[in-house]
Amino acid sequence: MERDLLSKFLKVYWLRPGLALWRSIETDTIQKAIRNISIAKQEKNLQILNPAIDLGCGDGIFSWMLWGGNFDIGFDCYRTRMSSTAQHINYKTKKPCFFFDTGLDMDFNSLKRAKNIGAYKKYIQADMLSLPFKNHSFNTVFCNGVIEHQQDLTAILSEIKRIIKPYGRFITTVSVECFRKYLFYYPLTMKRRRLGFTTIGNIALKFDEGRGESHIHCYRPEQWKKEFGKAGFEVLYYKRYLPKHIIQLWDTGLRILSPLSIKVANLLDRFGLRIPIKGISIVLMRLLLNKHYKNRTGTGGFILLFSRSK
Repeated sequence: MERDLLSKFLKVYWLRPGLALWRSIETDTIQKAIRNISIAKQEKNLQILNPAIDLGCGDGIFSWMLWGGNFDIGFDCYRTRMSSTAQHINYKTKKPCFFFDTGLDMDFNSLKRAKNIGAYKKYIQADMLSLPFKNHSFNTVFCNGVIEHQQDLTAILSEIKRIIKPYGRFITTVSVECFRKYLFYYPLTMKRRRLGFTTIGNIALKFDEGRGESHIHCYRPEQWKKEFGKAGFEVLYYKRYLPKHIIQLWDTGLRILSPLSIKVANLLDRFGLRIPIKGISIVLMRLLLNKHYKNRTGTGGFILLFSRSK
């Protein structure tokens, strides 16, 4: 797998460097967890086996890159988002060492983009509250940053438990108790509500885009373990990641300029400048973000959980 994960994700999310930083740290956390578990000779307890499913898979890019897949600089998810049928499959440079059999998402266009890169063998459009699978269909369920957004956590975990085979593996990432406090804009929106409709509060509300409130379930690790236990899972390993300064970089960064940046980048195509400018941007962003990638001290606002169905 490529060592320089930050550069790897900047090639994909060059117009959202904060997201590239988040994903690179997230990938490193999961990969190290798998390696550490293997070193501790617990691989039989946490072995990832097919049939496996990625719930809330989106465009499949994260799953592809998590397992060592890579793209060259010609791949551009911001160009392809302008057309769900864009043929960006020619830009793949390295296939991952592992594939989840199935990718499931509610959004048709996201699944179409996932299919374009060949991220999974099967693509299912469905609601996670009503999964279209028989009981005990999967050895492994992977769910990255999804279940904390669901109103009915009990129902979601119940459905996941239903489709996992006995002693199957459930790997997920979720927000924890300090996540909302770590956001940059959301605390300002809360202050707005307490003090009235201030100018700063109104601006923060616009830029927050519901990020704080969309993370409905933000629990301490002990509470997540309790919720998993009630659903019939045993948490075997967990690891906090994404300290405050990383989450704030992700929440601010260039996110608010992203729509304009995409339009400008598409204009560069007319002059053959998109890839050269992208290359320069990757180098500069890596120089700016590398110190943050290396400095992960502090209590994480997200948590990785490896669990087993009882």
